Amino acid sequence: MNTPFLSSTQNRRFPRSAFSLVEILVSISLLSFIVLGLLLMFNQTQRAFRGSMSQTDMLESGRIVTDMLAREIEQTCPAGDQPYYGSGIYDHANFFAELSPTISTPFEQKLPGSAALRMNVVHRFFFVSRENQDWIGTGYVVLTNRQGGEVGTLYRFSSSRRPPFSDYDLATNFLGNINVALDALRNNLPVTNLSRVAEGVVHLQVRAFAPNGRPLLPFINSSNLVVQMPNGAYAEVGGTYWNLPAGMTTRPELAGCYFADRAVPGSVEIEVGMLEQNILGRYKALAGNTAAQRDYLSDRVGNVHVFRQRIPIRNVNPSVYP
Repeated sequence: MNTPFLSSTQNRRFPRSAFSLVEILVSISLLSFIVLGLLLMFNQTQRAFRGSMSQTDMLESGRIVTDMLAREIEQTCPAGDQPYYGSGIYDHANFFAELSPTISTPFEQKLPGSAALRMNVVHRFFFVSRENQDWIGTGYVVLTNRQGGEVGTLYRFSSSRRPPFSDYDLATNFLGNINVALDALRNNLPVTNLSRVAEGVVHLQVRAFAPNGRPLLPFINSSNLVVQMPNGAYAEVGGTYWNLPAGMTTRPELAGCYFADRAVPGSVEIEVGMLEQNILGRYKALAGNTAAQRDYLSDRVGNVHVFRQRIPIRNVNPSVYP
């Protein structure tokens, strides 16, 4: 069978269909624009997801820490017959709170859109509770491996004693264990005598309140520190002592408070500020450059999550408050 031959003139009558170079370039450009938009949307979605997960983790960690503190602090009770007079403010303390030894200088962070500064205060605190015949001393402290650091790890101490014993030394035992832990940190060794609770703590403030809810703040009257009572007068609370750090007489909320004998606070307010983990990692990456660490952290106030809780003390004795 013979195939008919088409001449060149006949071929031109039936041109073949195809994309021109301009059409291909336009299609590739549109597809690239669509893919780029999808990638940007995916990136934003992934960032939002990671941010929500970080927020969830921080909220969960903060709730766990504050709930644990509340369960233990509410059981604080006075020893009764163990006054501190004549033997030091720590020896027979039922409860005390004071600035942490490694973060004793409050660190300030810049508030966005304002010239005001937010002050981070880090306290260590100790309290005594009782279970059957055992006296239990529990303490919390934030420690760093650098004196004057801004961020630390929250540690927990616990010890028990059963009477009779000659010296009510649970508080001094707490202080001794802090010194052991500090030696380990400064030598880059693990802390084995204290239990680690949480990392990235930049703020841990403890405030004591009277049974009627009024804050117990010291006032310098002559050379003595006394507390302002609800009726406007200044009077001493039995078995309680306040200690203002040097140079901080204008900031009575930074004063250390020490309750002994029959005195314990009516309630305690705990305020915990925790740094987000990704910001904490970048902060640690600047180790060795103290100025860079402080500058970096001073602008990250929005990455600090603050948890606050007022904890009533069950075993308060109202008779020690005039």
